[in-house]
Amino acid sequence: MTTALIAVLVLSILFQCLAAYFALRLIRLAGKPYAWILISIALSLMCIRRIIPLYFILSNLSFEVDFLNEIIGLILSAFIFLGILKIKSIFIERNQTEEALKNAMSIIDATLESIHNGILVVDAKGAVLKTNKKFAELWNIPAEILASSDDNALLGYVVGQLDDPDEFMAKVSELYSKPDSESLDFVKFKDGRILERISKPMYFGRAPKGRVWSFLDITGRMRAEEEIKLKNKELLQLNVEKDKFFSIIAHDLLGPFQPLLGFSRMLAEDLPTLRHDEIQKIALSMRDAANKLFNLLENLLQWSRMQRGLTSFEPEPLFLMSKLSDSLAPNLEAITSKEIELRYVVSEDLKVYADSYMFESITRNLVSNATKFTTPGGGITITAKLKDDHWVEIAVRDTGIGMNKEMLENLFNLDANTNRKGTEGEPSNGLGLIICKEFVEKNGGKLWIKSEEGQGSTFYFTLPASV
Repeated sequence: MTTALIAVLVLSILFQCLAAYFALRLIRLAGKPYAWILISIALSLMCIRRIIPLYFILSNLSFEVDFLNEIIGLILSAFIFLGILKIKSIFIERNQTEEALKNAMSIIDATLESIHNGILVVDAKGAVLKTNKKFAELWNIPAEILASSDDNALLGYVVGQLDDPDEFMAKVSELYSKPDSESLDFVKFKDGRILERISKPMYFGRAPKGRVWSFLDITGRMRAEEEIKLKNKELLQLNVEKDKFFSIIAHDLLGPFQPLLGFSRMLAEDLPTLRHDEIQKIALSMRDAANKLFNLLENLLQWSRMQRGLTSFEPEPLFLMSKLSDSLAPNLEAITSKEIELRYVVSEDLKVYADSYMFESITRNLVSNATKFTTPGGGITITAKLKDDHWVEIAVRDTGIGMNKEMLENLFNLDANTNRKGTEGEPSNGLGLIICKEFVEKNGGKLWIKSEEGQGSTFYFTLPASV
């Protein structure tokens, strides 16, 4: 009996000492050191309580011990020991899980910080859960606003930068009202930047519990795409203009050559038999054809130089009336031959600030155009007036055949077929008016037309006034 009691006491002491030891070890694993210290002290006292009877028994001293109670104590000590071991293993697993979670979060954070997208994670109510540095950088959000965790302050700061804040908020509200919906759109800033915005629901289990927003600055890409579109449009226009150029060379340029070749052949073959008046008539016709050819070649040359950016621009003060008289001298023969009255309503002291060569080209082409489409005996009136002290408005008004709405809309489109012959069959290719528009705009002005079919046309253009 004594031997069995000694064994029970020894085992109880062993279990209680081990339990006290592992309870102390749990201080580092589980935290709450005071609780585990108290448990360890209690177990140590229980251990001392069994050391005392063991000492008396081994010293052959008298001491009453209840064997059944000691058996029960042994069992309890064993269970306490096993329970603390289990708790220790649970805490070890929990710490390992927490460590793995920390590592996973570190990987996620590193991933978020390494991408070009700004990331914003919110819960189902729109409260901010997570952002990366790129998000703050894209939206220029101060560190104090992010640190405050004030969602209203953050939203207010973001919305204040947008070109259309109402549209932005409407989209946000729509997505929050449909938690499982996704979206891809664009956000435009007041400073001209454009962000691509992607929004997807964040699931915990099967139900959406929040939303992830991704923002990418695509300003450069959008500008590059716009530039490509513009270049493609310019290339198409250049192809159209090239085709038009060759068409003019192939068709319109041949027109003036035919009478020149015909009359020169007549002179070469029939000169001895021709009367003086017939020779003079042929010479006048040849001069007229040569003038037409010269004007066409001059327009082609101007247009070509303009397309290649080789046209010089040297504005200077010009007395308007004096310059008009000089510029239109080459037009007078055609005007006289159709018995058209040319009138000026221009002040002698009115001046413009423009390139002299371009001014001459503008006025000659506009008056030439008016002459072509005015019937014999009609009239052309040139007026000029000062507007707003900074601009001079010049108008070339004719009493000719006018234009319909379709012709007006396509007058400056080289690819549109708006060409028609003048009232006496004069050729027209549309280059002159296109040159006029380019030269007027080069001088800072604008050109526009008012016309009705059968009621004549008025070409208006403005040039800077000269003091």
